[in-house]
Amino acid sequence: MKKKILFINDLISAGGVEIMMQKLIENMDMSVYDITVMSAFYDRNFKKMYKRGVHYVSIEPRRIMKRNGIISRINNKIAYLKNNQKIKNTIQATDVVVLMAIKTGAVAKWVADMPCKRKIAWLHGDLSVQNIDLTSEERNSLKNFENIVCVADTVKSSAVAVWGDNLNYIVRYNPIDTDAIMKKSEEQIDESVTTKGLLFVTVGRLSEPKAYDRLVKVCSKLNNDYDFELWIVGGGDKRNELERMIDELGVKNVKLLGNKDNPYPYIKAGDWFISSSRYEGFSLVSQEAVVLEKPIIATECSGVRELLGDNEYGIVVDNNEDALYRGMKRILENTELTKIYTEKVKCRKDFVNLHQRINDIVELF
Repeated sequence: MKKKILFINDLISAGGVEIMMQKLIENMDMSVYDITVMSAFYDRNFKKMYKRGVHYVSIEPRRIMKRNGIISRINNKIAYLKNNQKIKNTIQATDVVVLMAIKTGAVAKWVADMPCKRKIAWLHGDLSVQNIDLTSEERNSLKNFENIVCVADTVKSSAVAVWGDNLNYIVRYNPIDTDAIMKKSEEQIDESVTTKGLLFVTVGRLSEPKAYDRLVKVCSKLNNDYDFELWIVGGGDKRNELERMIDELGVKNVKLLGNKDNPYPYIKAGDWFISSSRYEGFSLVSQEAVVLEKPIIATECSGVRELLGDNEYGIVVDNNEDALYRGMKRILENTELTKIYTEKVKCRKDFVNLHQRINDIVELF
């Protein structure tokens, strides 16, 4: 009989956690596991992202009428009743429930209290800078998880420091599909490089944690003396703010390229990948850049040293604007660094081994 596993996450298609969940499930043996994915809201992208045989349920029903009439309210109530029963039946039949990201105490407790024998939760964030506020009851409920899986050693260390050492923390690196990344990177892009200098590329959500505001400021400071270009691939709620900043500072060499279904050709087109984040758990896209053999300059965040060592495989700078400025300036002044770190990063590709990472995770189930 197949082992029934329920994966729970708030979203289906958005960022790193969602990509990690999809890659994990895509590489699991469907002859061994009966897999269901649960999200907070229905996402029509599910069928595009997941192979046949993976079940899907959302806490909000698929069809909810937005009108406020009495018929709409009645139909919505019926839809919720049916959907809630489906969720209850799914949970009762589950052997292992997996919370893909501890984000709030309330959700963690809800999953921890489910009537399933085995529960596993993932922690993606560095709690020393990205604390998750838990009540004493919510924190106590974490003991119901068989494992709390941390995506980096630094994430585990932060959890021990903040939540205590009486939980079963283990470290598992997120799966990254190296073959798919290499293949997708071969696709053509319309964007052209307009500078004779270096091209820096970054990929991520336009949000506060990614710190693209300070990256734009750094580029503004460097513009008078150096010829280079920066591509920012991604969308998000900070786009208008960044556009205004770029316009006010007169920064002509920073391009906001928006969301791309396939960001890998853009990373491949660059001379350097840059991660300017204020905080991370363990940046997926930085590891993907390693797969594409791109030298990396990154701010000091959780997981960065595990990937790049002590500047052994890439350049790590302190997590502030001035250090990022000095790091980029150093690269622009010393063209040999691009050649040196392009060769060094190749030595780190074995760290990003899809099959080993999948096996390390699946053995938990």
